[in-house]
Amino acid sequence: PLVVLGESGVGKSALLANWALDWRKRNPDTPLLLHFIGSTHDSADWARMVRRILSELQRLFSLELKIPDQPHALGAIFANALHMSAARGRLVLVLDALNQLEDRDGAPDVVWLPPFIPPKVCLILSTLPGRPLDELRKRGWPVLMIEPLRVEERRRLITDYLNLYSRSLSPNRVERIAASEQTANPLYLRALL
Repeated sequence: PLVVLGESGVGKSALLANWALDWRKRNPDTPLLLHFIGSTHDSADWARMVRRILSELQRLFSLELKIPDQPHALGAIFANALHMSAARGRLVLVLDALNQLEDRDGAPDVVWLPPFIPPKVCLILSTLPGRPLDELRKRGWPVLMIEPLRVEERRRLITDYLNLYSRSLSPNRVERIAASEQTANPLYLRALL
């Protein structure tokens, strides 16, 4: 497993979405499941998320699963389904924004996520600091930190972004924007531009 960490707006979701598109192009025969928590009104419900993933695993790997209605039984079925899927092939599972899970049934403490992930399952998670990250660190899972933009990256992005719209700023204005601490956050910089 890999945990992607970074402050809000630094581009974790964009990184995962773009990576997933590229992965699918290069590996069309390997199933890739994505779940962006917070993208719809019910996407932050951990039980619905796990049921959806289980249904997809059932379809992709022809698994015989009885998906329970009771949330307390989902964790064991999920762990079993990952092992069964791995026995039939490779799988990539991306879960974005664990920190946005509704605080029910220990969801932010990732009690529903098995502590052992089979070798043929590539699990990529993203989160902010907090309960999900604390638990994943206890498991010893590696963390990839997405750093804020450096000043030279900001300068280049300002110019490149404005060029998309046939616009530009004077070098003094580019420098003033790039020097602002808030523009280290890509989401802030894009909104400003």
